[in-house]
Amino acid sequence: MATIPPQEHILLDLTCPHCKRMNLLAVVPASGASSYVERAVECAHCKKVWEASVPGTVVAGPFPK
Repeated sequence: MATIPPQEHILLDLTCPHCKRMNLLAVVPASGASSYVERAVECAHCKKVWEASVPGTVVAGPFPK
């Protein structure tokens, strides 16, 4: 039986523009040219949403830091 290797991800530190607290976000980088995409991120602390530029698909988070 073949196993599927886990996706390689990177961890990003993001600061909420509303409460100024740190959030940790796991992202699978997009292949090819550096392609940052605007994503809606909800702060793990204050729960407000803002747009963050991330280099791929968000797979987990945000988590409080």
